[in-house]
Formats: sequence, C-alpha cells, structure tokens
Amino acid sequence: VTAEQLSHGDFDEVVLATGVRPRQPDLPGIHRPNVLAYDQVLSGASPVGARVLIIGAGAIAYDMVEFLLGDAPHTPPALDDFAAEYGLDISAQSSGGRAPKPERLPARRQVTLLQRSDKRPGASLAMTTGWIKRDKVQRLGVPILTGVSIQHMDDAGLHYSTADGSVTTLPFDTVIVCAGQEPVRELEAQLKSIAPNLPVHVIGGADKAAELDARRAIEQASRLALEI
Repeated sequence: VTAEQLSHGDFDEVVLATGVRPRQPDLPGIHRPNVLAYDQVLSGASPVGARVLIIGAGAIAYDMVEFLLGDAPHTPPALDDFAAEYGLDISAQSSGGRAPKPERLPARRQVTLLQRSDKRPGASLAMTTGWIKRDKVQRLGVPILTGVSIQHMDDAGLHYSTADGSVTTLPFDTVIVCAGQEPVRELEAQLKSIAPNLPVHVIGGADKAAELDARRAIEQASRLALEI
C-alpha cells in the first residue's frame, strides 16, 4: 500500500499498525552474506552454520538461542523429554512433582552471545518467564560476553575489544544480529505531506519499537477503536 493509494481512497481515518523491522547497527562487515538479521533466520530464508555469534543479549537473542539449539523447529518435544529437561516427575511419585534435571543440555551448534553493554545479560526478559530462558541458555552452555566493542567482521572472524584495550577475534560461520528493532512508519510522513487533512494514527511497534509490549499494542488498538 502506498501513501498515494491511501490519500485517494476516500478514507476518514488511517491506522498504521505496520510493526517493526530489525535494527541494523552501523558496523564494518555488517553487509557480509553470512551476517544475518534475526528475521532472516526465523523465516528460514537463510541457512545458519555450525559456529554462530549473536550480537545482542536481550529477549530476541535469548529466543534465537532456543530456536537454534533447542528442539528441531516446529517439532514439539516428547512428553518424557520435556519432563526430563525441566525436572518434572510426571509419575507424581516425588514431593512436589519435582525430579533432578540435567545441568547441561545437548546443543546442535556452537553459539556465543555478545553484548555491547556491561549490564546483566537478559535484564529485559519478562519477569515471569525470564528465569526459564536464562536457565536454559546457561544449561545449553552458551557463553555470554559483555562489555564488548565490536570493531569489524571479515574472513578471519568478528573482531572486538574490551575495556582493557585488548582485541580478540572470534571465528564464525554465521553472525546473527539481534540488536533490537526500529518502527516501520514511513507512510506517516508521506501521508502528512500529500494529505495533511487525513487523520493518521500510529499504534503498536510502529509507534514504539523499543521493548515490544503486546499488551500495550492491544490497549492502543482498543482505545483507538473506541475513539474513532
């Protein structure tokens, strides 16, 4: 849909719920063919190698780890495997229905998370489920490097420095960028330019991409529907 089509469509109101796109940091080597945005991986559009570096350590990065290292995509685990992974006694013979769970889970790839800030990894994860994701990433044996400053990416690998000035190179087959997202709202400015009298409302991720919140987006849509 273009701004021209909307401006000539005899509409009383336009609601932009166009969502977000992955944010692409300005890093040398970011356009290499084996440096991917997270949506390219989740959609299956691009293959992922055995050695993976993930730029970012927020909610998307933690989900990506589980996507890459957990059960095969779109294949739910067998009940016994699920119970063993999470320490559940499905026979209900033990106190509280708990059973010992493995300290280390099998992983299909070698994955490392790189976080540019030095804050606690996974700090933005949801309160009710964040502990599950942190526990699983730890048991999958995924190292998390914090306080790194990425210099560039080339054939030798990803080069980064730390606060002490040391520079390290990590070889990789694939880099996946999970460095947040940005709103998709170009239509707003275009409509204001060619149809200044047409009311335009922006909601959801298109309004605020940081820390996507489904509850906030649904509330915005509901309130707007009642208003217009």
